Formats: sequence, C-alpha cells, structure tokens
Amino acid sequence: MLNYLLKKIIILIPAIFLLAVLIFFLSNLAPGDRVLAYLDLKGASISGDQTISQEDYKKTAHKLNLDLPLFYFSIHPKVYPDTLYKIVNSEQKDSIKSLLISKAKAADLLPVISFHGSKNRFHKWFGNILKFDFGISSIDGRDAIKKIGYALKWTFLYIIIAYFLTYGLAIPIGIFSAYYRKRKFTRLLELKLMILYAIPLFWLGTLAVIFFTSSEITPFLNIFPSIGIGEVYGDLSVMKQISIAAPHLILPSLVIAVHSGAYLSSLLKKNMEKEMNKKYYTALLSRGLSKRDVVFQHIFPNSMLPLTTMIIVSFPASFAGSVVMEVIFNIPGMGRLLYDSLLGYDWNVVFAIVLLLGIFTYISYMIGDIVYSYLNPKIKPWQ
Repeated sequence: MLNYLLKKIIILIPAIFLLAVLIFFLSNLAPGDRVLAYLDLKGASISGDQTISQEDYKKTAHKLNLDLPLFYFSIHPKVYPDTLYKIVNSEQKDSIKSLLISKAKAADLLPVISFHGSKNRFHKWFGNILKFDFGISSIDGRDAIKKIGYALKWTFLYIIIAYFLTYGLAIPIGIFSAYYRKRKFTRLLELKLMILYAIPLFWLGTLAVIFFTSSEITPFLNIFPSIGIGEVYGDLSVMKQISIAAPHLILPSLVIAVHSGAYLSSLLKKNMEKEMNKKYYTALLSRGLSKRDVVFQHIFPNSMLPLTTMIIVSFPASFAGSVVMEVIFNIPGMGRLLYDSLLGYDWNVVFAIVLLLGIFTYISYMIGDIVYSYLNPKIKPWQ
C-alpha cells in the first residue's frame, strides 16, 4: 500500500505541473492589460488626457515579469527576433509582427524554436505557486490565497451539512424502497423521486428562496432566515461566525440534499434489487433467516460498494458545482468568489481556485481507492 501511495504522489507531481501549464497559458489569453490593471489597483487613475508615463509602464511591467519570455521555449516564425517578448505593450507588439510579416520572404515564415532557459514568466510564476503565492486580487488588492481561505470556510461548512443530510435521507429511503419493492406506493415514491431529481438545481433553489424565506407569497412557509450568512464580522471568533451563519445555511443544504438524495436513493434501491435477485438471497431466506436480517446484514453492505464511488466523486464535485447555490443564496463561498472573479477579470483568484480544485479532486480519488479496497478486500489497487 505504501508503494501505491508513493506511486500516486509521484504521478501527482507531473499532473500538477501540466495543470499549472494549462492554467498559465489560459491566464495569458485572458483579455485586458495587466500593467494598466495593476496601476489602477494601486491608485494610478487614468482619465481624460492624463496618461501613465512610458517609464512607469515599463517599471510596472518589469515588476510583474511581463518583460520576460513566456515559457522555457517558444515557437515563432524565423522573421521574428527572439527578443520580441521584451516589447510588453500588446498593440506595439502586434504592429511590429504585422510589419515583419509583410516584408518577410517565404523562407522567413518557417517556424523556429528559441530556448529561453529558466528565466521566464512561467518559471517564476510556478515557483511562487509552489510557495502558495498566487498573487493579489485585481479587484481589491487582497492576497488571493487569503480570499480563497475565507470563502472555503463557508463552502466547506454548508457542503458538510448537505453531505450528511443527503446520505441521511438517501440511505433510509433506498433501503425502504428495496425492502418493499413490490408495493404500489414504492413505485409511486420512485416516480416522485425521479421528478424531483429532474428539476434543475438552480430552479429548485430559486423556488426554495421564494417560498421558504419570504412572507409575501406564503407567510405560513416562512420558516427559514433570509439569504446570505447573517451579520458576520471579521472581529468575531470562528465559532461565533459559524453559530450566526449556520441557520442561514440549512436551506441551501436541504435543497442540495433533497436533489442529490433523490438520485442516490434510487441508485441504492437498484443496487439492492440486483443483490436480492441473486441466489444467495434466496438461500439465506431458506435457512430460516428473517428478511430483515438478510437485508441489513448482507444485501445492504454489498449494495453500498457501488455507492462508495458516488460518495467519493460527489464531494469534490460539490465544491466545483457550488457556483449556482452560492449565487442564489448569496453565500460568500468558493463558488460565489469564482463567479465574482470571472465577472471582474480577477484571473489570479480564478486560476488559483481551478488549480486547488484540481489537486483536491485528485487526492479525493486517491483516498477513494483506499476506502473502496477496505470495503471490498477482493479489490487491491496497489496489487
């Protein structure tokens, strides 16, 4: 098992590197002038005829490493000089490229490779990433990792609540449906669960906000606090913040639990029905064991194995899919932060979230393999 973990960790290193490369190049395709955005964040306003001097522009570009080559190597037409990266202004660079192309011969348009060594933007950026330095937010100038840490707290809190509610609902309903699988009301229950799961999560959340947090439409159903997390201030202790926010997080957690539980209970029922159609189920009953004992001691444990994968996959997926719920319920979590950062072109925060979610998902699957092997001793991924 130790060798298996070491192998997975070794695989994680190039996986992180490739993910970082993808994120880095996507970030450089993002619109906007980073130099002007940085100067504007620092209070250098540009209005009317007032412009930033060329010297200030170059100094800022140098500070942001924008006057360095993009990667360890570059592929470009032969006509381009290998120092073209030193021109930071994109408009000037495009003009020079157009001029060079217009005067170039056919042979000069052939691609060539230029090597730049470790003194490049990606090397410096990735070095900072390894130190958990994702830069600052272009919206408010705060450290990106601190913003993510604050948002992660709220996302983690309501997802944990939703997680326990989901399986607290799904498992009893699934067992009940399988136990009484030939009853008419069981079929009716399954139909209702299918309809419930077919409703989009954003629409279910919107209906919950309208009917359960407002006294204007349905006064008798106004049983939950309004959206948001309440009056939570930074000078309060963590436990005090959680105690204030917890009542506001119950409704979004319930919405997720009801929606996900509808599918998981149906999945558990089908798994249990497959087990109950096997010969060992009839054999155990013929030995005099009660149906209740056979179901809970044999059928249910065997049916939980396929469900384990769903449990493991759903946890990182909940973080990735938290955007909808947090926007609807105005929760300042990871999903809301990602949404606001995308709208505000805050790429340092966006790509930090994407990278951290990628690592978290990989580790979750690795833990899932280990848990699955303990539930089913026949499966040993390290053998």
